[in-house]
Amino acid sequence: MFERTSAISLSLVVFAVAMASAQSVSERNGRIFFTDQNGVEKPITNGNLDSQPHLSFDKRQIVFVRKTPGQTAETGSGDVDKTELWIAPVDGSKEPTRVLTGGDFIEEPNLNIVIAGFSNPQFSPDATWIYFKASAWATAFEIMMLDVPTGNTKPLFPGLEFEVIGTGKYRGFLIGTTDPLTDNRGRIRVYWLLDPNGKAVKRIGENESDLVRFKRRYGIL
Repeated sequence: MFERTSAISLSLVVFAVAMASAQSVSERNGRIFFTDQNGVEKPITNGNLDSQPHLSFDKRQIVFVRKTPGQTAETGSGDVDKTELWIAPVDGSKEPTRVLTGGDFIEEPNLNIVIAGFSNPQFSPDATWIYFKASAWATAFEIMMLDVPTGNTKPLFPGLEFEVIGTGKYRGFLIGTTDPLTDNRGRIRVYWLLDPNGKAVKRIGENESDLVRFKRRYGIL
């Protein structure tokens, strides 16, 4: 009887966990949708210009990319759509808010770029920063950081991809992917661990298997 009761209790726990983790965001025909823990889907945006939604770690906000038809900017990768970054609460308590428009010129020591063509926006664990890719170079993106409260942006590094770590020892850090040009091997793919400000902490490796081992070792889901 005890074993039967334990099995039922365990099943209920597993079911509850599965339901709690069912919250998700999706895009369909240029609209953003949120699915709650009960599996109920509701629209977050109207129109047909929105894509690439990402849910905050606390499941309260969504960041997404909005197209800007007819508005382009000349970047290091050519003419691209300016695009915009928007955020919206999942409960519909407020209208979506635009937090960044493409086309800005960024001038820093040894760096002069125009950022546009935004993609892959992701929240930091506390949702105060948004990391994203911008079309800025002919052979790579510029991985950027937006301070949501102030609206200030910061270029972090030229790369191919990035991922915000949400679990484990390095929660809030980044995994970045670059493709440096070598003398005798051409371009190679390299995975890096970076701190929240984009500073390299350690080189993870060059192979997908190196990345998988690193994630398993440090409990990164």
